[in-house]
Amino acid sequence: MSHNFSASQPLYTLSLCTRPGIAIRLLNSNLKEITRGSGKLETKQPEGLYLVQWSSGGLQSETMVRLDGSQEITELRFVVVNPSRTVG
Repeated sequence: MSHNFSASQPLYTLSLCTRPGIAIRLLNSNLKEITRGSGKLETKQPEGLYLVQWSSGGLQSETMVRLDGSQEITELRFVVVNPSRTVG
């Protein structure tokens, strides 16, 4: 799927949130970087499938997100769980 913007193509807001210091990269369906940020990233994109990469301190995680027009704003929150902490 090509992501060439045209005036007639509707755009939807994608809001990506995490704690400060975590890098965020947004890639399109061709795995080309669209934008990047840290902590919070908000962008407007057309319908499609996107890959969100989250990274901090050498650790990385990926999340797929589909913008399909079913909602005007899609928000993803990435929560880091410290594996060295014990709960209980």
